Amino acid sequence: MLIGSPPSYLRFVILSGFRQEAIRSLEKQRIDYFIYFEDAPKKLDILRYKHCKGMGKVLPRKEDLKEKKIYLIPVTEKGVYWAQKIFCLLPFENRRHLDFYSLVFDKLLMKEKLAICEIPITPFMRGNQKLDIKKIQQDWGPQIVIKDRVGSGSRNLIISKQSEILQNALSENKIVEKLISYEEESSVESFICNKKIFFTNITRYLKYGKCNLVPANFSSERNKIILDLNQKVLEALEIENGMTHLEFFLTSENKIIFGEVAWRPPGGHIMKLLSESYGIDSWEVFLKTFFESEMKINNAAQTSSLSYLLHPGPGKVKKMRGWELVENSSFLVKQKLKIKIGDVVSNRLGLGEDVGHFILKGEETVIIKELEKIEKELVIELWPVL
Repeated sequence: MLIGSPPSYLRFVILSGFRQEAIRSLEKQRIDYFIYFEDAPKKLDILRYKHCKGMGKVLPRKEDLKEKKIYLIPVTEKGVYWAQKIFCLLPFENRRHLDFYSLVFDKLLMKEKLAICEIPITPFMRGNQKLDIKKIQQDWGPQIVIKDRVGSGSRNLIISKQSEILQNALSENKIVEKLISYEEESSVESFICNKKIFFTNITRYLKYGKCNLVPANFSSERNKIILDLNQKVLEALEIENGMTHLEFFLTSENKIIFGEVAWRPPGGHIMKLLSESYGIDSWEVFLKTFFESEMKINNAAQTSSLSYLLHPGPGKVKKMRGWELVENSSFLVKQKLKIKIGDVVSNRLGLGEDVGHFILKGEETVIIKELEKIEKELVIELWPVL
């Protein structure tokens, strides 16, 4: 149920970043938009998009939009970073203080803010060449984590015991973290409208970077601890609208430790899983959190769904078998295989990269058993590539 929606012809969206699903939803809602990006997507056919009024780095002029209500909506990790640069250039309806954008794209500033708010968090410090890695290893243990302050946490990630590698990786653009012991990592997705969280989902990473399950099958006690942490984090960061994807660690002592939070729709096909499990149009809901003064949707899952991302590692595809089990599964919602025999597969630089994926939907234990059956038969053999 949507309350107080302005007519679509009065809206104009600056979409910061490129997500095909967001574009399709704006087209469906008949909302005019401009796609802002600084590095062009690989496949982009502007002729397909009736309501697209331009794209690239040169924004529309204010005078051409004077009759419109203008919304700035980041949809990718880079898009959040770009939003800080462009938010002051147009009279956006959803204006925020410049510091807000820094908090939601810079992991170091984010964690410094949350540490002050007493959020349980992994020990961290600013990266710079003057740090003594060997001293840090004495305090935190031999394995240390170094990651980029800005961008996806899975890209350029270094986890190592080797002091020389760690020392050489240090710079002002990095954040250094202690490698904590945990049982599993998972996430919480939230829709927020006018500072109110009106929908939450907990996603279980059945296999990190490979398989996501919606909703997670944790106990009600654990769910409460997770959602309490989520609410404290979003309040501390003063999230007013949009969507968040908060990652956390579950320890053997049943403690929940904050990892990081993204102010954008998640990857890993989680948006599709939300739509399938809850019976909603997740992209439409996301976009309307910027337009509405109040929103209400179903917060009870109707069924379970899972996504499986395929990536065999680098090499030349020698042999493939088992994909027919995916295609013939009675629980299949969607599938796509991007490779064939003879193709060269590059190294996986981030969790958003795959060479194929599929989505199953149904009763939780049944689709997990179906996944196990598929995994036993799904094989990709590679030749090494020098």
